[in-house]
Amino acid sequence: AVNSARWLFQRATEADSNHAPVWQAWALLEKDQKNIGEAQNPAVNSARWLFQRATEADSNDAPTWQAWALLEIEQDNIKAANELLQNGIKFCGKTQELLHLEQKLINLHSKPEIEQLIEQGDLNSAKNILGRLLIENPKDIKALQWRERILELERKMN
Repeated sequence: AVNSARWLFQRATEADSNHAPVWQAWALLEKDQKNIGEAQNPAVNSARWLFQRATEADSNDAPTWQAWALLEIEQDNIKAANELLQNGIKFCGKTQELLHLEQKLINLHSKPEIEQLIEQGDLNSAKNILGRLLIENPKDIKALQWRERILELERKMN
């Protein structure tokens, strides 16, 4: 099934090489197949290489910038994700997809801050940031652990 999908994506991109959503869909397939590609000089038909083709095909396709940046976040390449966000905003403006991505990156930067606030005993500030993180991702294991830690510290204080 995967090889058939690849064959179809190949034919679709040959028929219209400027159709970013096809490139993006193929990139997502390769991502699911763990064919990510190296951060520098990714292999042909790897997810990163296909996302690059998608942004070259249509730099105004915000969902492609978002999907590529999310891949970079999953690969712990936050610097690249931030750069992709900035490029996306440059070409597309602050679309809903890119605003969501921006919030996700802000939340990633908030995690070390929560740890520091808990250590300093500033539980109210930690809870405020934690609330935003849990709105973004209610199943975030680390955030749920921090919530339990804060509740435990509050119980000890009372």
